[in-house]
Amino acid sequence: MTLTTTRICMYFMVSITEAVPDKHIPWKKYGDIVGLLRTWKNIIQKEHEPLKAWDLMQDAKADGLYLTGVEVEPDAESNQEPLGRQRVCPEKLEHDVQQLDYLVEFADTLGLNATTVHRLQAQKSSYEGVLDWFEGLVPDSPPPGIRSDVGEESQACVHISKLSALQRKELSETYNLDILPREFESQVPAGPILVEQNWKEIDLDFWRRGYVVIDDVISDASMLFLHKFATESSAFTKVDFPYLGAYLPRVANPITRGIANELPEMLPRVFSGIPWLMLWCYKDSPFPTKRSSKWARWKEKFGSNSSAPRAGSTLHNDFATVNVNIMLGASDAHLEGGGLELFLCDPVQGSDADPEDASEIEALAVGCATVMIPWRPNRAVIYVSSFYHRTEPFRFKPDFPNRRTFLTFLYGKPASRREYEKLAPKEHRRAFLEAVFKAPLATHAHSDEL
Repeated sequence: MTLTTTRICMYFMVSITEAVPDKHIPWKKYGDIVGLLRTWKNIIQKEHEPLKAWDLMQDAKADGLYLTGVEVEPDAESNQEPLGRQRVCPEKLEHDVQQLDYLVEFADTLGLNATTVHRLQAQKSSYEGVLDWFEGLVPDSPPPGIRSDVGEESQACVHISKLSALQRKELSETYNLDILPREFESQVPAGPILVEQNWKEIDLDFWRRGYVVIDDVISDASMLFLHKFATESSAFTKVDFPYLGAYLPRVANPITRGIANELPEMLPRVFSGIPWLMLWCYKDSPFPTKRSSKWARWKEKFGSNSSAPRAGSTLHNDFATVNVNIMLGASDAHLEGGGLELFLCDPVQGSDADPEDASEIEALAVGCATVMIPWRPNRAVIYVSSFYHRTEPFRFKPDFPNRRTFLTFLYGKPASRREYEKLAPKEHRRAFLEAVFKAPLATHAHSDEL
């Protein structure tokens, strides 16, 4: 994940998909949309009732409210269409076309009826028409250039007004809306979500070095549910190359709720006093289909070789106290790379370095010891959020379901050394602070985890 994305989600950018229906809406009593999120934060931070806050978000999700992860207009209190609906992005359309192909191909297995399949096929056809426009294949309609006024994460996106009247009408009924069939949501597995572990030893490992790796962390049934969510849902609306992101409340479901609830119960010393504050799920954008003899300009960042390793997130840290990263997907989808590299030091050391400048942080972190935690499905990495980290270049099988997918929970606000010192158990305090806040060494050390 990029630093820009982190800032977006921590500042709670909000939008509405469509006009609010006249029926009574539970969150309406909190006022406008900004008031809703202010209430949500207060419930977590002051009332210390994360489950109550979670229910609030699920109510909002059911009533049409969603976080796009895309910057909204400054007057977020208005009911204007969010930029996630105003801007049409070819990367998102390409993902959606491949997803619709998948849903139609496996309609019988997924339990989709003929009416639903026909609707999905029509949606795919309209999206392919817009992709043809991006490719310059529509007569008398030149393709858009890369625009410099929409931010580096979505340079190829254009305002929906640039499209034809028919295209605008078709996209207004589907694009970035939560309309795909969700039959998998009726198959929520019963029972505990987290698998039995030696939680005492996991707790000790965390306090010894500032991070811990847990394999086979959730049940197989829960893994399957999350894989279906990542493959079949329309939750992924944020274009953040090379990823697509899903945010609250769309990513709120019984499994993610259960993980957020059960982890503090299993590791009370790690999560004591630091409430769950944010959650997202990301997957890599599928490699685009070749539609003409020329490689369209928006595809250049993908490269021309679909089998080449893809770059992941640049070096960054997150605005939290503790991160939980859970790797999702099928084991046979992985070809190489995709691990999480942690930098085991404090490269900033109180300087005025810009934490959003990846190149500056990389220069400061040259002497940090690092650990590469290989990608493995159903592997959780819990680590202090002050650790800078990045994704190892990766290669997965090309079929649509084989995306590199990960789920991230953020607990607590950004913490200083003094605040971490208060959180750490007395018997582990010294070792913990030395592991987390040591200065970069003169030479770079590297190790592989597992």
